Amino acid sequence: MPRAGHRGAADSRLRPSYERHTVAERMLMRGPSACPAPPPVSDSVRNLFDPGMHDGAVNWTSSGNAVVEAGWQTVRDDGRVRAELLEAAYAEPRLRQLFPWTGMGELHFSRCTEWRHTWDIPYIQPAAEGAYWVSGPLRTDTVGSAATAQEAIAMVVERLPARCGPAFVGTPEELTAHEAATRKTQSD
Repeated sequence: MPRAGHRGAADSRLRPSYERHTVAERMLMRGPSACPAPPPVSDSVRNLFDPGMHDGAVNWTSSGNAVVEAGWQTVRDDGRVRAELLEAAYAEPRLRQLFPWTGMGELHFSRCTEWRHTWDIPYIQPAAEGAYWVSGPLRTDTVGSAATAQEAIAMVVERLPARCGPAFVGTPEELTAHEAATRKTQSD
């Protein structure tokens, strides 16, 4: 139980200054050189997903892709996730388009780029002797163990939510509102 007057770790004034900003804001503060060139995305990969999902919200090949790429770079630089797992996840096009984040050495994937990330995709935890454990999407859900990074990635991909497309630039609440508006427009 928090002490009287204690603001808790979630209070933005207690977080380091770089954590008070969104990924996009941090990227802009670092300047154009901090934005890596996006990898080429083939039409066949782009067509795996519902092209109407993000109409009017994100041009995935430009600003949205830059934010997602910055997220991948942040996870690489952070060093809390095994390099072989990051390489395998980034090599999978369906995961590469999602926003990665880490927590307790785990690799998570989000359908939006801003905090609090979505919790509807399984995540990967390190296990003993180079193996992995796949859990989620909720902390109480378990998927199973995987001997290799590739097996863990396959387990996550099998369980991606329907219509899981490129990460939405914004918060989970904004994503929910956008999806509701898109469904309403499509039903009209």
